[in-house]
Amino acid sequence: QACAPPPALHFLVAPPCRPLAHRNDRHACRAQPRTAVAADVAGLLMARKSQEVRRINAWNCPLSKRQVLSIVLTVGDGAVFSLVILPLYRGTWSLVFLLIFTLSFAFTVVAAAWAMTVDPIDPMATEDAPELDEEECDLEDVLHCRYCESHVGLDSKHCKECKKCVANYDHHCPWLNTCIGTRNYGYFYTAIWALLVMLTLLIIATSWLLAKLLRDDSLLSIYGLREATLLAIYIVVIAVNAPWWTFVVALVGFHTYLCYLNITTFEYLTGKVSRRKEEQKLRRERLQRSQARDLWQGRVALRGGEHPR
Repeated sequence: QACAPPPALHFLVAPPCRPLAHRNDRHACRAQPRTAVAADVAGLLMARKSQEVRRINAWNCPLSKRQVLSIVLTVGDGAVFSLVILPLYRGTWSLVFLLIFTLSFAFTVVAAAWAMTVDPIDPMATEDAPELDEEECDLEDVLHCRYCESHVGLDSKHCKECKKCVANYDHHCPWLNTCIGTRNYGYFYTAIWALLVMLTLLIIATSWLLAKLLRDDSLLSIYGLREATLLAIYIVVIAVNAPWWTFVVALVGFHTYLCYLNITTFEYLTGKVSRRKEEQKLRRERLQRSQARDLWQGRVALRGGEHPR
């Protein structure tokens, strides 16, 4: 009599166990193939993970809810400012607001769109990346990703949502639906700064019109809208954008602080900065020892096998 693998694992081939001699040996027989079955299950899961289709950029479906929300809010703010707020200003203020808002809106849209379009994958993890030999893997700042089954940089990290290793991984941004790394961090940082300027101008311009409308509702009129309608629009604009502005201020301040420290969000949150620097130091020392050994061997060869004096 032989032990059969569990019903859920019939697709795995486990080595047959020895025939049963006594009834007391059942537990031993059942425990015998567990190691092999567990190894096969782990290998199968890793193979399935490696076969998962990675996301190239933020435009790959499915789109995240917060990504759609951020796009709707940004485009909506641009439309409200252009149609309901800016026409009520006259003279120099109208030109100043128009110039600043247009530039900040354009920088926000272009930088955010580019950050979502760029693929932040580690170049070493791409299909056309050259394979490294053992010496290069030992001396360079490289690691092996067990999910991608490829060599990656020391600062790279595998993102389970994007299913790829990101070069100099900072964080996965749900508002842009993509990972932020070396290739798109500059665009991300530009986008949040431009968004901060745009929201600041929008709130200031709306607040001034709201205060003016509360003092004398006969001073403002546009598209034949009633004063109560304009009042409701301005209150909604401020109520929606004030929390968003607070979040963006905190985000800009946090990433400016990280730029000053020259670390990533992942390193800041996990405290792996010291570990990374220590690993880099050890790798540099190992490289220096290897170069010194090669230099010594070269000198010995030049002297005909004799040690230099």
